[in-house]
Amino acid sequence: MIIQDHELLGVTTPAPLKFVANENGIVIFPVAQQHSTMKAPGISYEDDSQGNALAGLLQENRAEIRGHRQFSSERMKQIWSSLCGEPKLQYLRNYQMSYQGKPL
Repeated sequence: MIIQDHELLGVTTPAPLKFVANENGIVIFPVAQQHSTMKAPGISYEDDSQGNALAGLLQENRAEIRGHRQFSSERMKQIWSSLCGEPKLQYLRNYQMSYQGKPL
């Protein structure tokens, strides 16, 4: 599983961060960057549900994930669970997750 820039989560008072993720992993980055410009092998978010990854925002112990036509709520839960199971992403375990504006 690809886990890129997870160190950004470990700051004492983390600023809001963005991410793109799918079953292949997660790329975390500062909010000044656009989701569509951040990629890793097998992880590519594109506008209008064209890519194979989800776009999200991490802030104040919340993970807000945009809707994507190719990802059901159940599939999103499986991806999030897998990501939270990674030791490098232990911080995500305490985050409340919402998908398409709905808590999961």
